[in-house]
Amino acid sequence: MLPFKCVQAFCTTLLCALLPFTAFAQPTTGTLRGSVSAQPSELAIAYAVVSLPQLSIERFTDDQGRFTLTDLAAGRYELLVRRVGFSPYRGTVVIESGVTTTAAVQLTPIPVQLASVTVEAMSRCLTPGVPSESSNREVAALVSLLRENAERYRLLVSEHPFVYAQVRTLGTISDRSSPFMLQQVDTTATRALAQPGYQPGRVVRRERARNGDREYIMSIPSIIDLADDEFARTHCFAYGGRETHENETWLRLDVRAFDKLPRPDVHGSFYLDSATSQLRSMRLELSRPDKLPRELGGIAGVMVYTRFLEIAPGLSIVQSMCSVSRPAIDRRRRGAGVELQGELQELASYRFTNPPVGVVAAKQLPVPRWKVGGELSRSSLWCAEQ
Repeated sequence: MLPFKCVQAFCTTLLCALLPFTAFAQPTTGTLRGSVSAQPSELAIAYAVVSLPQLSIERFTDDQGRFTLTDLAAGRYELLVRRVGFSPYRGTVVIESGVTTTAAVQLTPIPVQLASVTVEAMSRCLTPGVPSESSNREVAALVSLLRENAERYRLLVSEHPFVYAQVRTLGTISDRSSPFMLQQVDTTATRALAQPGYQPGRVVRRERARNGDREYIMSIPSIIDLADDEFARTHCFAYGGRETHENETWLRLDVRAFDKLPRPDVHGSFYLDSATSQLRSMRLELSRPDKLPRELGGIAGVMVYTRFLEIAPGLSIVQSMCSVSRPAIDRRRRGAGVELQGELQELASYRFTNPPVGVVAAKQLPVPRWKVGGELSRSSLWCAEQ
């Protein structure tokens, strides 16, 4: 019995010694809880971006426009709230230890009015960079909306990692009337990345493949690269007009690579929904194919179209991609058809590790039944018709 009594007495003494510390310990952090809505409708704004820059904190609101930030050190902080299509909010909050601070933020919609803006055709890019609001307010606003779309995707990938699978097919098509002949079909699984990879004039580069051989790859800028300052500094921007797609009106923002880049880069167009300011599609083509390495001299052009899928209000991922490589014409073979190299990709599924509130964690999508040796109609390679 003696050993047990000793152990019991020791435990009792230890608990008594610790009791004053646990009973009187004071909280050292606070909580910020709030909501984001539209003015004057007061409708909740789902997936707005709430940030405390001093603490490097960024979070989406949930599907009801609510947010909660916990474990915040006591102090005064700048509160930023932004959402594509709305004027950003900038205010101050005071966090107190052991206290839940509340904030009700209202954002004002920004109507995109470009009816009187002249459509510009760019043939040169001599002074790259985003135009100032004083020189071209409308185009500056479109560039800002494009970059905000890219920032939202970066935050989605950073805070809510996901893996997506794509079904891909490669094939050829005649420049005239033949069907799209499928030569390769596969499925790839990819983890979405938050880091930009764009480098001016480095769209085509030589890298070492897994088998040890060195090969040329073309790295088309992704949506996340559009927020990169380098991309903005090395391209010119212009308003390309309005286009109607099904029940939506899209605003076209044209970009052109700086003429003095020593190596190929990309030109193209971005299409923003006029009602929601969401990026719906982008078209990019290789600039200066005449500057390609000698080994790639047979390529006269490459064009890539990308379409986006909105998985929740204001949250989009890549849905499909179509690309065409056009060979240089051999003038010695008069009358011979030109064979295009084509590629199609379709989103097959996505799976979030920790999905945003209100977004399904995983989803399977219907995919085409492509087969090696099969044929598709010419219109299936939809970018070839653009």
